[in-house]
Amino acid sequence: MLGPRFHLDHMFSRRRLSAYVDGELGPDERRRVARHVEECEDCGRVERSLRRLIGGLRLLGGGRPPTLADDAIERVRAADGPAERARSA
Repeated sequence: MLGPRFHLDHMFSRRRLSAYVDGELGPDERRRVARHVEECEDCGRVERSLRRLIGGLRLLGGGRPPTLADDAIERVRAADGPAERARSA
């Protein structure tokens, strides 16, 4: 049976898998997630899937995959549209 520490690490790691794959975690968080990914079949599967997805996106786009910030910027630009350009003219 899995103990409470495993479940805490599972919740902690699940929320940080994307940042882990992107290399955005500090050393302590990275070690904790890496340890959990080795122990947890589900999180290991998600981690491998994220790595394949990001690798595929890099091949398709020739560069880095879009980030959340890129998506937000694109949405703001789309929302501004012609009405915003007319007001600023």
